[in-house]
Amino acid sequence: MNNRLLDATLISMYDYPKMGKEVRKIFSTLSLMRIKYENVSLPAITPTYEIKYSAPTKNTNSKVEDYVIKKISKEEDLNKYIDKIVSAMKKLNKEEMIVFSETFINELDDDSIGMKLAACRDMVLRTRKSAVIKFLSSLGEDERFIVNN
Repeated sequence: MNNRLLDATLISMYDYPKMGKEVRKIFSTLSLMRIKYENVSLPAITPTYEIKYSAPTKNTNSKVEDYVIKKISKEEDLNKYIDKIVSAMKKLNKEEMIVFSETFINELDDDSIGMKLAACRDMVLRTRKSAVIKFLSSLGEDERFIVNN
C-alpha cells in the first residue's frame, strides 16, 4: 500500500469498533497460541502404574517422539500465524505502524501515543482507523465490516 492514510470517506465505510475488537481477538489468539506452545508437557520417562480397563494397544511411537512431534506442530502453527500478522503489518506506513503496535501490542492510551508522534488525539484515532482497515484488508478480513448505508 502507499504511505498515505486512508481517506475519511473510505474510513467511514467500515464499522471501526467491530474491527478494533477483531484485531484484539487476533492478538489474543496469538498470545493463546504462544501459551499452548510453551505448555507442551514433557513426556513421562517412568511408567505409570494405574488400572486400565481396555485391551492393550501397541504404541509405535515413543513418548519422546510424540512430544517432539507435538512441539514441532505447535511451533509450525505459531510461526504461520506470526508470519501472517507480520506480512499484514508490513502494509502499514511508519505512523500507522507506531500507532497500531502501541495500541494493540503495548496497549498504550491515545495521549501516550500522541506524545510519541507529536500528534493530537484526533490524528491518532484517524491513523489507528486507517491502520486497522489496512491490516484487516491485507488479511482478507475487511469485507464483513463494511457498513451498508
